[in-house]
Formats: sequence, C-alpha cells, structure tokens
Amino acid sequence: MAPDHLDDAELDPRHRPQDDLFAHVNQRWIDETPIPSDRAAYGTFYQLADEAERASRALLESCVSADPGTLERQLGDLYGAFMDEAAIDALGVTPVAPRLAAVAALRSMTEWGALVGSLTREGLAGVVSLFVDTDPGDPERYRVFLEQGGLSLPDESYYREERFAAVREAFAEHVARVLALAGLDDAVARAPGDGTRDGDCGRPLGRGGLARRERDLQPARDRRRGGRQRGAARLARRA
Repeated sequence: MAPDHLDDAELDPRHRPQDDLFAHVNQRWIDETPIPSDRAAYGTFYQLADEAERASRALLESCVSADPGTLERQLGDLYGAFMDEAAIDALGVTPVAPRLAAVAALRSMTEWGALVGSLTREGLAGVVSLFVDTDPGDPERYRVFLEQGGLSLPDESYYREERFAAVREAFAEHVARVLALAGLDDAVARAPGDGTRDGDCGRPLGRGGLARRERDLQPARDRRRGGRQRGAARLARRA
C-alpha cells in the first residue's frame, strides 16, 4: 500500500472541503506564512526558486578555486568577474560604449530597425520578441509566437492612465539618472515626459499594446482555427 503523504495537520478544519476546497487545503499556510517585505507575492515556487539560487551560488563559488583550464574554473572565473564590483565600477560605461555610439549615430528609422535587429540576434530585448513554444490550444504541436517587447513599465495602462502619473514621473527621473551615468549631457531633456524625440518613445509602444482585457488567446485561436477550416473547405471544393 502506498504511503500517505498528505499531512492532515496542514489542512484547515475551519473550512470543509466540500464548501471551499482551496481554503481547506491552503488557508492555514496562507495565514501562517507572511509575504517577505521585499516581495509582492510569495509561495512554494518562490521558495523553490530561492533554494535553486542558493544551490547555484554554492556551486559557482566552489568553481572559483577549481584547476585552471577546466570547465569548472571557466565558470568560476566568469562568476568572479560578475561579482567584482570594484572592477565593474572602474570600467564605467566603457564596455557598452560601442553600442551607445551606434545608437547616437542613427539617422533614420531604417538604420534604427537594422540596429534593433542586430541587437536582438545577440539576445538583447527589442521591440518584439520572437520564439517557438507549444500551442496553447493544441499541446501536440509547436507554434511561432511574436510578442510585443520593449516596454519599461509593467503594462500599457501605465503609459496612459492618470492613476499612474506618479509612476511615470518617477520613471522619468530614473531614466534621466541612467542616461547621465551613460555620459549624456542632455540626460534630463532625453528622459520621458518632455515631448522630445527620445522622451515619448515608450508611449506609442505602450499605446500599441493590448489592454489586459484584450489578451485572451482563445478568440485569436478561434479566428485562426476558423481560417484554417475555411481554407480546407476551399481546397476540398477545388479538388
């Protein structure tokens, strides 16, 4: 007989399972597990992620003293360079200077598109994201997905709704600081919200995104499925 892995002590007897199964199973854990002050949410998957990060850190730290030339030592050297804040501060923006110069040299949307495409091929996030994943409507096959990217704020509503005005102001200050660190003299003028060519670049991208209520994939899948069915019917008539 298989062992019983369900701990009755974890269940909440205040809620009968036939009335509220979620509360019966989870409410005691919810009541007894505070959300850490640096997080907006918490749960077992967050705990697993934290444990995985601690294990990865221990593994990388053990690689720092590995024999030279080994794969382990290569990982250790990479980790050491990543953690060397003094060296990073000394370098400043030098490592990204060629890319900043490429951006400063742009003179047309065609050049901008070419640069975005080249950076995307290097793995940097761009205006759109292209990837392959399983079809949400048919797990037996894969589909190519094209998604909007390039937004700095969490959602398109942050760029237009009045309730997020304070967030936009704080974001403009943040961008100005980042641009100043990049060595741009006109960092404040380039920050969002001033109406310059750089300042409003995020707004049209945000306005072009779908609102949350419009992101249901089912209608889109139904439209694609209907199109495939109509196409198959046309082919059948021509046969």
